[in-house]
Amino acid sequence: MERQDRIFDDYIPADEPIALYRELSEVEPSQNAILGFANRYGRLQGDSAQRIDVGEVPGAIPPVGYVYGEPLEDWVRVIEHMHEAVALWDMVRDGDHDALAEAIEWREGRVVYLGTARYRRWRDAGPLAILAAMGDPPEEQRIWKEAAESVMRFESDPLNQPYIRTGEFIRPAILRVLAVINSFLYDRNGPVLFWDQRANKVKRQDIPSNLEGFVWLQFAQALQHRTEPRRCQVCNRWFDVSSGSSRTDRLTCSNTCRTQAYRKRQGDAVRLKAEGKTASQIAKELGSDVKTVKGWLTPRKQKEN
Repeated sequence: MERQDRIFDDYIPADEPIALYRELSEVEPSQNAILGFANRYGRLQGDSAQRIDVGEVPGAIPPVGYVYGEPLEDWVRVIEHMHEAVALWDMVRDGDHDALAEAIEWREGRVVYLGTARYRRWRDAGPLAILAAMGDPPEEQRIWKEAAESVMRFESDPLNQPYIRTGEFIRPAILRVLAVINSFLYDRNGPVLFWDQRANKVKRQDIPSNLEGFVWLQFAQALQHRTEPRRCQVCNRWFDVSSGSSRTDRLTCSNTCRTQAYRKRQGDAVRLKAEGKTASQIAKELGSDVKTVKGWLTPRKQKEN
């Protein structure tokens, strides 16, 4: 039930400069952290949220016995898979073979996908808790081992392709990232045909049906275009920089943050001057040039004259 004392604004995620898939991957899988993300960016399923019977809601006008929402476990599942995929992709980008070797093993000439440490903890938490409750008798141990081996084979088989060289880690990791993304993209981004007036032809475009579909599509596009992830110096949120962009040196996510950063540098220059530092010293400390610093330090009236 939407609270009457709250105002909800509509927005188009694709128009925002934020790399939402990375923001989501860093959300702690706790109720408060997930609620904070949802309050800021919206529900994963949007209008497809489930109707949940909750009995009589005190103070509700009109009286209702249900709310529309999304189960916490659904959010946790998406977050854990997103964290896994982003972590693997960062290992690939960094060429971090040591980290990849903790998630991928080679056994008898085949790739065995173990999973990242955090993914394993989440994947195994439920079954291990059941075993603990059973007292961990030998029969349950055998069943658990067989189930774990089955999951491992299921996640490993797509990574064993003919072109993968024995002992290689990078491409198996890429295949795992693609498998995770594709599993969530399916049925969440409906392709549509539209007429492109400029190109004078029919084109196909993927249209995400909700926020969940968008974050996975955004991640897929980041992989396809090999963007570089960065944190905004002002708002500290993630954004992506395309390799073909005219501003590959961007340090802020938007014009608003860029303006704030610029004004902060101006203020820092004035403060450093008051501390007795020269324009040359200020320029070196702020990573700027002397001419720009002198412009910051020149009073506005003197500039106009």
